[in-house]
Amino acid sequence: MSDRLRVKKTIHCYEINGTYHLLPIGQGIMDHEKGLTTNEVGKLIWETLERGGDKEEALRVLMRGYEAAEEDRPVLEADVNAFLETLGQHGFFENKWHEPENGSSARKVKIGPLTIALRIPDALLDRYFAPFSISEDVSDADQEVTFCDHRPLTKQNGQVLVRSEEVLIMETEDSFVILPLLSRCVYEICCTKDGREAFVYGTNDGTAACLEELFSALRFPFLILAQVRGLCVMHSASLLYQGKAWLFSGHSGAGKSTHVQLWQDTFGTPWINGDLNLLGTKEGQAVCYGLPWCGTSGISIPGEFPLGGVTFLKQAPFDRVSKIAPDPLALSLAKRMITPNWTASMMQQNIDAALRLCTLIQGFHLECTKEPSAARTMNAAIDQVLQS
Repeated sequence: MSDRLRVKKTIHCYEINGTYHLLPIGQGIMDHEKGLTTNEVGKLIWETLERGGDKEEALRVLMRGYEAAEEDRPVLEADVNAFLETLGQHGFFENKWHEPENGSSARKVKIGPLTIALRIPDALLDRYFAPFSISEDVSDADQEVTFCDHRPLTKQNGQVLVRSEEVLIMETEDSFVILPLLSRCVYEICCTKDGREAFVYGTNDGTAACLEELFSALRFPFLILAQVRGLCVMHSASLLYQGKAWLFSGHSGAGKSTHVQLWQDTFGTPWINGDLNLLGTKEGQAVCYGLPWCGTSGISIPGEFPLGGVTFLKQAPFDRVSKIAPDPLALSLAKRMITPNWTASMMQQNIDAALRLCTLIQGFHLECTKEPSAARTMNAAIDQVLQS
């Protein structure tokens, strides 16, 4: 858990006839934040914290300001500690992360190369994450995600990055805030920019619909972490053939799930995921990892698979396959990624991931019907590549 002492920007210090007051403004007033009257010592400590200083810096400021001797340090240190405790009691710190009220313990899951410590309802874990669960210490998890069964105690505001009828995404100094506007059970998702820590605020009524909303919300923090770690998530259905993962992607309605099902019906190939795939590189090779999120397909298996290639589908009255060169393949990969592209730097990270992959895998464009002949045509093209 974070121990930062960054003070809220919704609280400002004002002097009124020689007395100092910490008063809420703007959103702070809307959130009914309290005010606090303090003295010169409190004013100096507050100003130090506003500049980004910590407890030690505040103590040094007081030592210099009052020309205190070394033997006076314990007294001033006690003043600093007491004032910080008072600020904490008033909720004046910008630390928005709150422990779950029920004190639930964390359980760890492993998704690809990433380990996630989840403090979420057991029903949610058992329903969606059971195949990914591992029995290990959670102290070294790549990410900690906590479900809080209440609304956030502090409403954060930041630069709006994405706004639609379904979601509002904001960026603050050190985090992303996601508001699922149409969700009944999820109020807000907060995730640090490094992906290390996330909180999902909502309610759990135990219904399947509510659990589905909470499960979908957990995808946001994972996508942020994956991108930070050089991984990407691609909208695609996948199957296992000749010991490698083969992905099929396309716009909605292109028939990626139908095509993978044709493979299974024709060649007996198993599915990996019906909707999303986690991609990366390992020891110079492209890799596909299983994900728990799989859209409405319900098909999701854990594991690590060498990535053979990606095929982009387009419906047609005939079956015809062609290869894609690395440069256009990189562009096509980047366009189908759902890892965040909320900022220019995030888009660049997706492009960089695509560039790492495009020379390690095969790219195909398949114009096809929804008949078994489409699977046979694609299978022949892959076999030709594998045999060359």
